[in-house]
Amino acid sequence: MAFLDGVLGATFMACIITAIFYGVTCLQTIYYFMKSQGDGVWMKMLVSGPSCSMTLVSFLAIRQQLCFRSWFCCKNISNKLIST
Repeated sequence: MAFLDGVLGATFMACIITAIFYGVTCLQTIYYFMKSQGDGVWMKMLVSGPSCSMTLVSFLAIRQQLCFRSWFCCKNISNKLIST
């Protein structure tokens, strides 16, 4: 089980780093749309594409972390109940 503790810590750190990159991407996107009134539709779509994909990646990373942690905690609780 010590191996899984390291894995859970690594995935938690990955979620934190993903959230930081997501925040930076959102700020850059907002700044672009505030300052770029003269750009065409294709350029705005080109900018909003990575922002939308980063939203999906962040959502999936956080969802995976929460699901795995809840599964891991429930498994440990059931193992402790069975062993006592």
